[in-house]
Amino acid sequence: MSSGACEGEFTCRTFELVCWQAIQQSKWLDEVRSNLKPGTLSSIDVNVVRRLIQTGVAVGSHPSCERAMSELQQLLTASDTCEQKALKCLKARSAHHVP
Repeated sequence: MSSGACEGEFTCRTFELVCWQAIQQSKWLDEVRSNLKPGTLSSIDVNVVRRLIQTGVAVGSHPSCERAMSELQQLLTASDTCEQKALKCLKARSAHHVP
């Protein structure tokens, strides 16, 4: 009989963990959505994107979370590309102004 009680306890604990993870994923997705509202992408801070990616890794795998992580990673890649292009322009500009 003790085996049944143990199984029930394990099932209950597993259910609690699954629910907790789902809540954490939902909270994270809400945070991502609030930061990536249409029309706000041009003003989002790259550090916010990095923080969302870091916290997203901890919430566990779920298709919705994976899609959001992919979007965040694309934003980070685009930001890095823009930064590299800007640095090249600044270097070229400063090279033309050297006396």
